[in-house]
Amino acid sequence: MRQYLENIANEIYRLADTKLFALAFVRLRVLLKELHEWWAIQRCEELETLCRQMLRYSLGDYEDPERGKIVAQLHMGICELVDDIVEAIELQNMHIVRPDVQFMGLKSELLYTSQVFDEKRAKEHIEVFRNVWLKGRLTADERRELITFIENGEIELTMRVMVVSALMLKGLRMYDKLVLMIYIALWDTVEAQIKARVIVGMLMILSVYASRVERDVELKDKIERLFADEKFSVNADKAYKYIINTFGTDKVTKKITTEIYPEIFKSGAKLHQMLKEEGGDAMNDDEFNPKWEKALMDDEGVSAKLREFGDMQMQGADVYMSTFSSMKGYAFFNELAHWFMPFDVKQGDVARMMADMPDVLRFFAESTHICNSDKYSFFYSIAQIPAANFKSMMTGMGADAEAVREDLDSESWKNNPEKLYAVEVRNYVLDLFRFYRLYPRRKEFVNPFDFIDKFESDGWLFGLMGLDLKKSVCKYLFEVEKFAEARCFFEYLDAQQVWDAYFYQQMGYCYQQLGEWNDAVGCYEKADLLESNDVWTLKRKALCYRRLERWNEAIECYEAILKLKEEDVATMLNLANMYVSIDDFEKARMLLYKVDYLRPNNYKAMSGLAWCLFVGGDYEKAMTYYDKLSQHKDFSAEDALNGGHTFWALGAKDIAREYYRKAKALIDNDVKFAEKMIEDAEYLKRLGLSDEDIVILINQILF
Repeated sequence: MRQYLENIANEIYRLADTKLFALAFVRLRVLLKELHEWWAIQRCEELETLCRQMLRYSLGDYEDPERGKIVAQLHMGICELVDDIVEAIELQNMHIVRPDVQFMGLKSELLYTSQVFDEKRAKEHIEVFRNVWLKGRLTADERRELITFIENGEIELTMRVMVVSALMLKGLRMYDKLVLMIYIALWDTVEAQIKARVIVGMLMILSVYASRVERDVELKDKIERLFADEKFSVNADKAYKYIINTFGTDKVTKKITTEIYPEIFKSGAKLHQMLKEEGGDAMNDDEFNPKWEKALMDDEGVSAKLREFGDMQMQGADVYMSTFSSMKGYAFFNELAHWFMPFDVKQGDVARMMADMPDVLRFFAESTHICNSDKYSFFYSIAQIPAANFKSMMTGMGADAEAVREDLDSESWKNNPEKLYAVEVRNYVLDLFRFYRLYPRRKEFVNPFDFIDKFESDGWLFGLMGLDLKKSVCKYLFEVEKFAEARCFFEYLDAQQVWDAYFYQQMGYCYQQLGEWNDAVGCYEKADLLESNDVWTLKRKALCYRRLERWNEAIECYEAILKLKEEDVATMLNLANMYVSIDDFEKARMLLYKVDYLRPNNYKAMSGLAWCLFVGGDYEKAMTYYDKLSQHKDFSAEDALNGGHTFWALGAKDIAREYYRKAKALIDNDVKFAEKMIEDAEYLKRLGLSDEDIVILINQILF
């Protein structure tokens, strides 16, 4: 149903954009059939009346000076009506009733700074969040009231922060320019938690509704002036960095679960064995034996994986998604508002545990590397541990409490507004990412992560960005391998000035990953001019030439590499393949002999040599290589076929048939085997077989 509504709505938006209002009303009537609400029908009729009045005086004897205003009014009226209808239908489908209250008007003492986080206060949080999220289109008075509420330092920060997030959800659910106007008024606040959520929320809404904002002259002008502000641009840069980083989360998670954790678990098994060997008493002793720690850190595999994990964390990768994603099933996460709640040590079970052992758990509570959602996951997991076990575990950790306190107190980021903002942005983005990935009813919400990386070189949002911001976003997209999305940034930047070799290497690689070989070559050639004899550039350029079947240029690249790295076996093999491509089997053979000498029994070298010897008519030597290849674990169907040709040439027809049968088994498809044999008819005819003989041979093998 959601997709159906989106399709009709988008069609109406497009018709309104092109001012084909008559057709827009036809489709609007289709949408109205899904709702059957009098207010929607009445608004549609009012807009149709306005349109008829305008058309009555159009193309007449005089120009209507108000026509432009009426067109803009119609456009906005149609789009807003579509928004309201779609929203009403979706709320019905979600079985949600919009609270029938004037927003805010909240005078409760609970909203003001308090040390108590009881059930009544928790319900107040949820109620306020829900009122904002489900509010219809805002009025000017409500906009002012919201700004005043969020700026009011007497109201607890947790509630104000949640209101900012609720506004983002509301602004994503339906386009409301006043949400963006609120964000514009608040973005430069000194409170990092609010600032981070305002800027991230603004970027998310703009990514979804850029075309709507572009048509609003007043709002468009404010947004353009905002992006022209250097201070805002720097803050937006940090937000884009962490938003775009989320696109690499699946890759990071896979690496952690398939490479890093297994290595650590393997070492843990070794440690367990060491403990067993030392006897039961050692395992119950409170003192940690120093040699156990040394055994862990001396394990090269563990050390390397721990360093890799630390490096990914320092680079801003989401290293905890795999750990905490399975801990979102607690009742706490059934409530939508809780996914957007900043971590608060005064909250329920958290407060109880912090009272039992505040210093040790303070490490988790104040960690900058763990987002709010994951902190709640951790503490609710801890809450499942029986009280006696929990107390024992905390006692065992008590010795480290002082060190934890010193580490936290020494963190300089707390007094640095820029670093504090960066921490808040990162963790808020991770909170959002978990919500849109893990919340059970997430499909009922517009997911801004589906839009945030979609830039077009002629798009308004792309044009908003200054040069420095474009450079940064380009870098972030490239790092998470969003090559199609990074392309327009590379092309824009390339048109502005001549960059360094590194830039053109990346741009070339981007084109290469998109299969645009000619463009990639052009970039690699620029990189080569700026930094000649770079092996990486030469290898990539050679690969592109190969894809373009420009064999001679590829040969030049590989020969240049061998002048720099004389014994680069991979390059020798690639160059030999190029020589084969231009039928220079003699040069290929000499090069492959060298590889065979440097790397005895290298499969690729033996395979290439065997083929060159066969084509050159040296069947006896070719046979020795095919005999070796047939015993190799990587023996391929192609080599089996060529081995068959070789033995046939030597008159060993029964052995040749065995090789052909091996090829058939490896191909595992009779039709494809027959096609391969027919493709090799040229070589079989050289051995004296006619077309009829080849067909008979194929039938013999298949039967």
